Amino acid sequence: MPRDLGPVLEPVTSLWGRLVKPGAQRWLTGRVRGELDRVADLVGRDRAARVLAGRLERRQGSAPDDW
Repeated sequence: MPRDLGPVLEPVTSLWGRLVKPGAQRWLTGRVRGELDRVADLVGRDRAARVLAGRLERRQGSAPDDW
């Protein structure tokens, strides 16, 4: 997991560990950074990581157990 995205991806660390293909990790990293930029435009850079992490945590809570 990229260090700079650790706070954002912390709620889904176990899911990140399942990404065994480097291409999948690069793709997801790009998507997360893009969404982080979009959220930063809305709530500010200082709050963006917490907001996005909170969203991931809420969504993971509603995900099936076998993910």
